[in-house]
Amino acid sequence: MAGLVSGMALLADAPPLLNVVSLGAGSHEGNGIVADGTGQVYVTGQHQANRYDAGTATAYSDLGGESFATAGRTDFFLMKLNAALEPVWTRSAGSSQYDFGTALRVTSDGDVIVSAVYQAPMDLGETALPNANPGRADSFVARYGAEGSLEWVATINGSEDAIIDDIFLDSTGQVYAAGRISDQVTFGAHQIGARFQYRSFLAKLDAAGNWLWAREVIGARDTGNTAVRVVTDNEILVAGCFRAGDSGIYAASYDAAGTQTWIKQMVGGSQDEVSDIEVDGAGNILLSGRLSGASLDFGDAVVLENPTVFFAGFLARLDANHVATWATLTGSRGYEIVAGPNGGTVVAGYYDGQQVHLGGETLVNAGGVDAFVGGLDDAGAVQWHTEFSSSGSDLARAIAVDADGSLLVTGEAVGTVAFGKPEYEGAVFVARLGAMEVTPKGPPLSIRLLDAKVRVSWPAESTGYALEGTTDLNVPFGPLTPAPVPVEGSANTYELEPPDTVGFLRLKGLP
Repeated sequence: MAGLVSGMALLADAPPLLNVVSLGAGSHEGNGIVADGTGQVYVTGQHQANRYDAGTATAYSDLGGESFATAGRTDFFLMKLNAALEPVWTRSAGSSQYDFGTALRVTSDGDVIVSAVYQAPMDLGETALPNANPGRADSFVARYGAEGSLEWVATINGSEDAIIDDIFLDSTGQVYAAGRISDQVTFGAHQIGARFQYRSFLAKLDAAGNWLWAREVIGARDTGNTAVRVVTDNEILVAGCFRAGDSGIYAASYDAAGTQTWIKQMVGGSQDEVSDIEVDGAGNILLSGRLSGASLDFGDAVVLENPTVFFAGFLARLDANHVATWATLTGSRGYEIVAGPNGGTVVAGYYDGQQVHLGGETLVNAGGVDAFVGGLDDAGAVQWHTEFSSSGSDLARAIAVDADGSLLVTGEAVGTVAFGKPEYEGAVFVARLGAMEVTPKGPPLSIRLLDAKVRVSWPAESTGYALEGTTDLNVPFGPLTPAPVPVEGSANTYELEPPDTVGFLRLKGLP
């Protein structure tokens, strides 16, 4: 029996690179980025010393045009930039160990909320932050005014690890924090946790920085990164991974009082992780991350196969009733995602294989690790992609959408990086790309069944295109075998044999 053939038009051009800046020299990383709606941009991450003053026996880090005496191995930073991506102010703090910012959000009145991890006692402004076991992680959430003044800080502390991975705000400015803990951990007057077992958690702060409650995520043990999104003031989504019994990833929902309303577990490999969770305008839930095994079963007959023996990134969609609708591959790891205002999704991440897949597209890596940003439509098909590459390691860790629709990306780069047009000397970067597109450019592709043949055509005036095909959107498109037969007397019209099961066609522009 003949199978189903689907078609798609030529890939759209990637949004143009409008600006890219370096925030410093050395081993600095951007882990989170957000825009405030007025053109101002905030970035958080980590930085470390790039020079040493032997006279004062002090190590310094150059960041955002300022010089900071570093306290330890890596220090936390929060930076504000203007619309031209020029630094306005920078705040830095650190302990004797590793400290780094993890996520940030902007309040309705223009303040910024940031989360960070620290591994030894440290001062944040004039506030002393405790840590009972140097080398193990505690975390804080802090609120800064638009001019950089520290308004309040709240910590979580334990004898083992207490890590905040992500934060999100509701409409009243209350903060939801998600992460992972080991052993007993205190959230103000609240305590949760089990000894020697990592657990995902969701916790809530009021707008003044007081912990209201903390919950372990039911059914999630031995977890990795955890992400959170607020859908409404009474619907909060959290996603992560589990590694007890079966392994894989999960998504769950809570109400404002901290009661879990549903949880969906998706079975895969022992090192699967969720990097981000997002909700689009139709209420669909988007998950990005990586799969580590041969496959990841999202349920509802949606199974994503891993064609490699290595980690593979993924992007998946659940509908508003948390039923899986599709999943596709995204490089070696998809970090953060944003949903477009008019549909579609943009994912930022990295790939480190010689050839890896972004949906049906093949990304070729010249060496090291390369960063990518890719746009997909509502069916999970790739619309466009762009890569940032050098001979070293380049990662896109976070992405945001500004009020004008432009895309903001941050991460880290090593060496001289090609960002489309200018070359850029490595370290932490912030790039601004043009507004995301979700409608592919190129002529429409017509597909119909005629006399047991598949007839494919596109407008006669549209020249310079070739047909490509695949039977699996996670396998790269390529030339059709056997080659399609031109229909005599009809320009841009071809006949081909129907596939045995399912086939996908697209037009590719000729060089």
